[in-house]
Amino acid sequence: MPSRTVLERRRPELARTAFALATAAILVPTLLWLRPYRPLAILRTDFEAELAELDPMLAGANVATTSPWWVIANTESPAVLLPSQSELAMAQILHRYDVEYVIFTRDDAEGWGPAAWAMWGPYRDGHDTTIGPFRLERADQREHVVVYRVVRR
Repeated sequence: MPSRTVLERRRPELARTAFALATAAILVPTLLWLRPYRPLAILRTDFEAELAELDPMLAGANVATTSPWWVIANTESPAVLLPSQSELAMAQILHRYDVEYVIFTRDDAEGWGPAAWAMWGPYRDGHDTTIGPFRLERADQREHVVVYRVVRR
């Protein structure tokens, strides 16, 4: 029986080495191509900065808004979506969640469609200031947001 050659004895090791080299040849250029994300402070929009500036005034109070995800991400206040079905639905949310502020955003007007803004628009623009047993008092207005304090009548 002939003895095995060195090449035959090392075939598994060579196969593993070849696989490692091929993997490295693919991964290294890919990893060199990737770039890290920029810090979030650089990516913050004017809209987000305005919300962050409102944080001291809100002071962790419950908020009803047309953009709860943005309020939650940029302030310390919990937020709930302001319903657009009816005034009664809005009044129920203000009562149930003990809402102290209502924030209307200007940047997402197209996203909700005309039906939602037909309900929210008069409140955002200050033409209607009562929602059931609640009155809205303008607390702040900026380029991208309008803030109302909720007063229980």
